[in-house]
Amino acid sequence: MTRGLSLSHEQDDRTSSDGAGEPPRGRLDEHDPEAAIDSAAPDADQHDDDSGVGASNGALGKTRDELNSAEEALDAEIVDDRPKKRIRSVVSEWSGNLPHPNDAERYERIAPGTLDRLISLNERRLSVVEREVEISATRAETIRVAVTAEADVKRSLAEADASAIRRGQWQLWSISILSIVAVITGLALGYPQALWGILVPIVQTGAALVRTVTQQHRGNDEPSGPRGHESATSTE
Repeated sequence: MTRGLSLSHEQDDRTSSDGAGEPPRGRLDEHDPEAAIDSAAPDADQHDDDSGVGASNGALGKTRDELNSAEEALDAEIVDDRPKKRIRSVVSEWSGNLPHPNDAERYERIAPGTLDRLISLNERRLSVVEREVEISATRAETIRVAVTAEADVKRSLAEADASAIRRGQWQLWSISILSIVAVITGLALGYPQALWGILVPIVQTGAALVRTVTQQHRGNDEPSGPRGHESATSTE
């Protein structure tokens, strides 16, 4: 028992001496400045690395956002500028005296010579139309010449009628003036019977008035040709 206790005391003394001779291992950095600096440097480097990674991540995120917005704008522009679909329908018609060339080829395959017959028939039709046009032109020219001749005749008759009327009027006034001169001369010479001569200009004036009124009514009812002919014969 005594021996066992002494051994335990020796172990305790050795343990205490070991603890007193060596500093605690867990607090070496508190007494060693270089170790503290060495331990702080990795922490600073790690912090700088973390801040650089964060900044690069922020720049990448900003760039990614800009790319996304550019893609959205480009997609919107492409969608806006996309051409609209349109449906177009073309309808063609053929009108004429001859069939369409494609139809003419089919007719020719079915019945050879059909196209030649159609062409000859169309030529005959065109020749008939040309003759009708020529006949119409000739008829129009004939009518124009007839109308011109009739107008010339009417103009000639009107001029003759006017000249006859003027000639009759001059003759009437000449006879009236001579009658008045004869009446005045007879009265001056002492022949009262000369007053009967005053009746001549009065009768001539009345006849001229009646003839003028009659010709005006006849000109309104009848053409100018016969009227001019009758007036010319009556005055002559």
